[in-house]
Amino acid sequence: MQLVNNLHNLFSQLPKELAQTVEKKLQPARTYAAGTILYQAGDVATMAYQIVEGEVNIGNMSHDGKELVLNVMQSGDLFGEASIIDGLPRANHAIAASELTVKGISKKDFLELYHQYPEFCHHLLLMAYQRFHILMNRASDAYLLGLPNRLVRIIESLYYSRSKKSEDGQSYIDISHEELGAMVAASRQSTNKELKVLEQEGLLQMRYGEIFVTDIEALSDKAKLAAGYEGITPTYLK
Repeated sequence: MQLVNNLHNLFSQLPKELAQTVEKKLQPARTYAAGTILYQAGDVATMAYQIVEGEVNIGNMSHDGKELVLNVMQSGDLFGEASIIDGLPRANHAIAASELTVKGISKKDFLELYHQYPEFCHHLLLMAYQRFHILMNRASDAYLLGLPNRLVRIIESLYYSRSKKSEDGQSYIDISHEELGAMVAASRQSTNKELKVLEQEGLLQMRYGEIFVTDIEALSDKAKLAAGYEGITPTYLK
């Protein structure tokens, strides 16, 4: 797994003076309840957002209510900027996956930064290509791999991008089987069945709403054998 540091916080990579200019354009923080829809596919973009605290699911929903989660944004992440840049309607939805605090930046202010500061564009372009690389990997997994291998690769990615530490120092992923299923395009029942296989292999332990990764080296070896290309993920681990 190729880890990309600081992908989640565009503004932290900017020169100090420019970062201060950006900060002045950010609107006061607002808090939303879990489940709040910030925008939907087809909406006209008027705002981009930076997450102060919480998580946002970026994805799409079918007419029958089946959800595909393409990405889970976390603290520091910028999202919603693509449709501001290309001028097209939103391609997906953004839904608060937990209580969420964000700072918005208007389309006008964002485009002002985009057109006036080459350094801003440079870091924005780098972030966009890295995210594109990650999404291409996810698309390849979805098309080329069966559910067991898709699941192994997404769990490895989640370990590096959103795992937490328990009181006794164990690494765990705070995610339900339903949420995980939405990330691998599978039902909760199918996801649960495959998780039990991984648990029997000693790679993880399941608890309510949590997955404890007990052997990340073995899990990573399994993920590496699952496909002929290396995975890539942003790391939020300190």
